[in-house]
Amino acid sequence: MNTNIRQSLRIIWAITAKDIVDGLKNKTTLSTILTTLFVAAIYKFLPMLDSGGALPNLIVYDQGGSSIVAMLEESTEFNLVEFSSRERMERFLTEEDTPALALVIPPDLDQELTGSATPEVEGYILHWVSESDAEELKTVYEGEISEIVGHPIRIHIEGNIVYTEPDSLGLAFLVSLALVIVITMIGISFTVNLMFEEKQTKAIDALLVSPASSGQVVMAKFLTGLLYCLLGAVVVLALNSSIITHWWLVILGVIVGSFFTVGLGILLGSIFEVRQQVMLWGFMIFIPLLLPLFLPIMSAILPKTLIDIFSWIPTVALDKVFRVSFSAQAPLSQFGPQLLLVACCAVLVFALVVRVLRRSDR
Repeated sequence: MNTNIRQSLRIIWAITAKDIVDGLKNKTTLSTILTTLFVAAIYKFLPMLDSGGALPNLIVYDQGGSSIVAMLEESTEFNLVEFSSRERMERFLTEEDTPALALVIPPDLDQELTGSATPEVEGYILHWVSESDAEELKTVYEGEISEIVGHPIRIHIEGNIVYTEPDSLGLAFLVSLALVIVITMIGISFTVNLMFEEKQTKAIDALLVSPASSGQVVMAKFLTGLLYCLLGAVVVLALNSSIITHWWLVILGVIVGSFFTVGLGILLGSIFEVRQQVMLWGFMIFIPLLLPLFLPIMSAILPKTLIDIFSWIPTVALDKVFRVSFSAQAPLSQFGPQLLLVACCAVLVFALVVRVLRRSDR
């Protein structure tokens, strides 16, 4: 029995190694990977491109009706955004996709400005902002505010870190979106293209009359698709490592999500023999999987019932898991049901793959 297992593993590895190399040589599969990674890069640099010449935001919570707020509104160096509570101020800060600073104006600031001492204002920064960027923001705003009010002011940011929430938009939304898109596009498109290329070249027929069984061939395709999914996710995570606070959760989400999407790719490649059929069904699958990811930015105008329905879509659930991994805390209640949903969908997909394979073996 052990000999049979070792032989089976050797066959699977041999086919997997061949598929990994073929994936790099094939123009169709390679273009799929490069296009997907290009999309991931776009989401990384989109906030900087989108900001253009717009003024940076200075987010303020005024505790005591300070007179300097009116002065700050006249600044031509930043756009003042004022809130009536600390909670709303921090919430707005988490929606930012570029480095920003939030200030809490103390109630006695006006009085301190009449003295000779340098008053200190508490500044808050997002957890994914680098120390150098945070220090640069602090220095710039200290100079600008001091010039506006005519008195030196010091901003204290050490330890004042604000984390994104599981439902935050801003950079957290863009990074989770990039991860899900990469996993979905590579998992489905790459695997399907790999299988169809072999069908067209008759390589898969040669494999099936070799010592390799159909199950071993499919397992090799799964491992190849999984590897490329993980590599794509590694690129996204490397570009956005600063936002991740729970690495174990984001890695778990990538693995479970890749199981699901690669399984879909294998299922499509196993069922259909004509590429046009796969393109049609692939389009019908991609739309419900990817379109709902963009709905959080329209949540204010959509019915809550519709949002609840979309939360049962595996990619939407996976998006929630990733955004939890960016936040300060990761309680099981916030990601457990979503991760379980994706895992169950992956099991269902592979059950369908097994059924298709059994039919084809008859």
